Amino acid sequence: MKLDILKVIYIFTFISTQTCVAQVWYVDKDSQGENQDGSTWETAFSQVQDAIDAAASTGGGEVWIAAGIYD
Repeated sequence: MKLDILKVIYIFTFISTQTCVAQVWYVDKDSQGENQDGSTWETAFSQVQDAIDAAASTGGGEVWIAAGIYD
């Protein structure tokens, strides 16, 4: 019985940590990459709104914005 409870706790912990990972969208006003998909700093969006739109269309996530003044 004790082993069964430990198995349930382990499975629950594994599943709950797998579902809590949020997509991160990156924004850098100085990004010059040709492929600005926002998935890494190297391919960051140059406009904040593009990252917000990407997050909204994929069910959410976090938008990380590099320091700077954005229009």
